[in-house]
Amino acid sequence: MKLLSLDQSLNNTGFCVFDDMKLLQKGVIQPKIMGVERLNMIRQEVNSLIDKYSIDLIGIEGYSFGSNGMAVFNIGELGGVLRLLFYDRLIKYIVVPPTTVKKFLTGKGNSKKDLMLKEVYKRYDFNEDNDNIADAYVIGRFILAVEGLDGDINKSQQEIIGKFKKDQDGRQKMVKNENEAN
Repeated sequence: MKLLSLDQSLNNTGFCVFDDMKLLQKGVIQPKIMGVERLNMIRQEVNSLIDKYSIDLIGIEGYSFGSNGMAVFNIGELGGVLRLLFYDRLIKYIVVPPTTVKKFLTGKGNSKKDLMLKEVYKRYDFNEDNDNIADAYVIGRFILAVEGLDGDINKSQQEIIGKFKKDQDGRQKMVKNENEAN
């Protein structure tokens, strides 16, 4: 399975591409433009990664509800643009809340960036200075574990995955019920 994991950001979108458990590429998309041109550039870069690696599944970090100001609207637009791309391409994607990503790696849902970088190195021997790439890597490992491809998980991580799957099942049932009502 080819997986693209994204830590979406307007200035530094981190990404990792996996072929099952093998990391094929990591990087960051850093647009030097603003507005709709920036959204389009990120969309094109992600689309190119989908084409280049024949991506089967995408993992993205969910919205940060702690953001404020104009950043909320701008990152929301990016999230919508990317989700529409995945929809248009008929590619399944899984949204992972930021607190789940942090808890999966560190055991705490409110971990700071420096702890995340330290823990991703300790746990996975993944040495990365860019926190966006490190987050994308952890999102990828989380999705691989959810899909049953990463067996190197501890009991706490198994519980986090179990809760995530249960929450996902509940959301899918809710959407199905809403669709049946219409």
